[in-house]
Amino acid sequence: MQADLSLSDLRARRAELNARLSKGLDALRAKEETHDTGGEEYERWLQGWLSLLCEYEGVCDQIAVCRAQAARPAPPPMPAPAAAPAPTMQLGLFAGAACNAYAGR
Repeated sequence: MQADLSLSDLRARRAELNARLSKGLDALRAKEETHDTGGEEYERWLQGWLSLLCEYEGVCDQIAVCRAQAARPAPPPMPAPAAAPAPTMQLGLFAGAACNAYAGR
């Protein structure tokens, strides 16, 4: 399942899965009514149905995320950047002066 599906694509997929789940549930119930639940076929059908149910729930979660993102208010506009301070000027007080404060005496 792709993560970048649109909300309408997700809704269409959910409808498709819903129809498949309904059809599969009807088939499982028919087997249960005839007490035909002990075989491999029933277990395979049940596992397939549960897999579809997990996929359906995932699609529903993605739809909820899309709705939450659509309902989220837009962030406030960023304030204009403040004027950059003028570069500091170096005073040159010690430029060219030899440092002899620690020179041996």
